[in-house]
Amino acid sequence: MKTIARILGFICLFFLVKGVAAQTLRTETGTPWTGARGVTLSVQELMDLQAQSAETNGPRIPREHEIELDRRNNPNSPLTDRWPVGAQERDGAPGGGNQTYATQTIGTSFLAANSSVSAFVPPDCNGDVGPTQILTVANGRVRVYSKAGVLGGLNVTTDVFFNSVRNSSSVSDPHVRYDRLTQRWFVVAINVASTNNRVLIAVSSGPTITNTSSFTFFYFQFNLVSPAGDAGKFLDYPTLGVDASALYIGGVRFNPNVFDGCPVFVVRKSSVLGAGPIVATAFRTAGGTSTGIYVPQGVHNDDPAATEGYFIGTDAGVYGAINVIRIGTPGGTPTLTALPAITIPLNSAPQLQVHQGAAANRRLDALDDRLFAAHIMQNKLTGASSLWTCHTSRANSSGVSSGTQNRNVTRWYQLTNLTTTPALAQSGTLYDNAATNPRGFWNGSIAMTGQGHAVLGCTSAGAAARADVAVAGRYSSDASGTLQTFNLATNSSTTYVAQATDGQRWGDYSQTVVDPNDNMTAWTFQEYCDAANSWGLRVVQLKAPAPPPTASLNALPTIGNLASVTVNVIANSTPNNTAFFDPGADAGGPGWANHITATATGGIAVNGATFISPTQVNLDLNTTGVSAGTYTITIINPDGQTTTIPITISSTLPIELISFSARATENFCELDWVTASETNNDYFTIERSVTGEEFEAVAKVKGAGTTTTLENYEYRDMQPHEGLSYYRLRQTDYDGTSTVSDIIPVDLKRSKFELTGISPDWNRQLVHVYFSDKNDQTLDYVIVDQLGKTVLNGRIQSNRGSNALRIDASSLAKGMYYFNIGTGEKVLSGKFYY
Repeated sequence: MKTIARILGFICLFFLVKGVAAQTLRTETGTPWTGARGVTLSVQELMDLQAQSAETNGPRIPREHEIELDRRNNPNSPLTDRWPVGAQERDGAPGGGNQTYATQTIGTSFLAANSSVSAFVPPDCNGDVGPTQILTVANGRVRVYSKAGVLGGLNVTTDVFFNSVRNSSSVSDPHVRYDRLTQRWFVVAINVASTNNRVLIAVSSGPTITNTSSFTFFYFQFNLVSPAGDAGKFLDYPTLGVDASALYIGGVRFNPNVFDGCPVFVVRKSSVLGAGPIVATAFRTAGGTSTGIYVPQGVHNDDPAATEGYFIGTDAGVYGAINVIRIGTPGGTPTLTALPAITIPLNSAPQLQVHQGAAANRRLDALDDRLFAAHIMQNKLTGASSLWTCHTSRANSSGVSSGTQNRNVTRWYQLTNLTTTPALAQSGTLYDNAATNPRGFWNGSIAMTGQGHAVLGCTSAGAAARADVAVAGRYSSDASGTLQTFNLATNSSTTYVAQATDGQRWGDYSQTVVDPNDNMTAWTFQEYCDAANSWGLRVVQLKAPAPPPTASLNALPTIGNLASVTVNVIANSTPNNTAFFDPGADAGGPGWANHITATATGGIAVNGATFISPTQVNLDLNTTGVSAGTYTITIINPDGQTTTIPITISSTLPIELISFSARATENFCELDWVTASETNNDYFTIERSVTGEEFEAVAKVKGAGTTTTLENYEYRDMQPHEGLSYYRLRQTDYDGTSTVSDIIPVDLKRSKFELTGISPDWNRQLVHVYFSDKNDQTLDYVIVDQLGKTVLNGRIQSNRGSNALRIDASSLAKGMYYFNIGTGEKVLSGKFYY
């Protein structure tokens, strides 16, 4: 029944998408408003002000605005825990994961703030990462740390931090973003004046926060920004996204304590990079009380070429829908376009969260289904950009929002086609499928790295589990809508009963980000119970997979003494998603601090390292004057993780062998090899062995003598041994001296239909596919990209035994592809990076 429901959901979603595409878009042109100039204070002045201020004792609980929405279910929403629903889905997988690999490794982890330094409930935990530092903000405390977790020179209360612009009212709901493009920190909050309150903005003087650096503070009174309105009302829950042109601040409006819709504000970025004055534009009717965008999240985007901005949120009228607002000309006179709603798998409002050690009437507040931090990220391998966000929902033991919904889950989304008609590319759910006493997952956030991997962080608790930080990752090669099994990043041993109420206030924010140095390390900022009746803000680093291990790297050829020689380091396998990576170019941006590099022992100089693909790096080496011997090359990914490979230097190398390979067919073995240079090379001898130890000469092939151009050689062994055999090349000089190549195995005993290998050949713009067949038959093959688009296809005649297929790949862009070959009844599948 579950499968039938999902199929029906798919059919409904198809027709809904067809329908909304024809809807008329609502567009509104804003009126920029100019406010006051900024106030600049050094960090030392802020710390001096902190020293003069009295700390507040005891919990401070800002007034809580209740929101009651009368929602219906979107009848077109599919009942599923993930989208799209594919053949690889396994119903009931714990945590919504496919459990193929371990989730990303936890690196640095430290406590950034807690109840003892804040005195606020809830904390509204938030943070971001810069080139060398981490800035954390919570209600009651702003702190800067090194990436190792060492407290830096800024450690003040939020009231002290925003003292110059808060108009004597206390400060709440802080939110921080590091902007890679301007290398500034942006911090947003509100003051809590009973009505007509202010939105507060702080902008750093640069990427590094020291006692001599500074922040410039701005504000706007939310009812005065053009078009003026909303007098006597209160703006709550500010969100923040930053892109090349603007700051995007969404909010929730109350009149003065009754929910009154959701306005958005666009702040011209150039106006707050100096002394000001601030320029902002209000769109007061972005979201209503019963329809339209609900709790609009400003979308963060570090693409220097971005010309449009976005807000994203759920819908005030229905479950199972996401709303996207597009902002045109954000750096000038902004326009707002409310795009057609996007149908998502059905979701529900979360429930109060039980947690170990607390009575049934002391549960934690899980808020509602509002979306948390939203990011637009570019996959550097495919060039495709997409928007990632997530929220809390309620579901049954299969992660579906239907039937007996008795647990909180975190649902995540990836949206594509942002500049045209945004569409749901995939979604998934982090959940516990236990029949009784399940864990809940709530207040989650997700971000994708430049490698296409993603990391989700959230709070997790249950009747038998205390409030801890949970993390779960996914890899770019994972099945759509799936996560790896979650890990706990903390190990709480205490109970949180800070308030004598059912629905104790928990944090309102959650943030997961990608390191601006390497575009591959993720950091998440989450809340947990760090001590009895104390909340803690935890900073957790999630490390990317390392480069391919030494055992997976193809052997390098022996090389001579040359001022510049290129060696290709190629991985024949990528266990546990290991890969090379480089963030690449950054046209129009400041560039990336870290790139792939290499070092070598023995006096070998590395002239340069060039990223080719996740399985190949080309190194330009200078081996002049290096003595004959074997040395070690260390390749370093941008995040500092390494792999090594040995290289042999010969001062009088007769040939420079680039490649040597063998392919088996049913009747013969085809060998080919390529040399980059030859010196006094008389001939090659092909040698064969059945043991790998004792070799026999099979044939001689004339060499090219002395040359510095590429030479290609081929030979067919028409009388190969049955089963597994071994081949090597012996090169002989005119003077009779010889050298021997590495040994390669060949299996001539293939009798079943199976894929034995896919090997990109970037130099010749080919993809080599190796497979065996038990029949002589006609086969169709197809290559598709990550979006499911067919990029190459063809038909071939296979032979019984081993087969080798060469596909012209000159039209392929860099990225990951999927390969299928078969008859329709039986299909072989694989993937490769080109």
